[in-house]
Amino acid sequence: MNKNTHRLDGIICDAEKCAYNENHECHATSIKVESGSATKANQTECSTFKNKCESC
Repeated sequence: MNKNTHRLDGIICDAEKCAYNENHECHATSIKVESGSATKANQTECSTFKNKCESC
């Protein structure tokens, strides 16, 4: 896994299987949040998610 040289300050991440999650902080260089047909905040998702274990 490549380390990003810049992280997004203040982005909290609870996606335990995401490669960008380091100690509950997002280390992606950018993120994209999608809503689809969401009507509530908890129905949105981060489409930047990358599984840290490709074979999991």
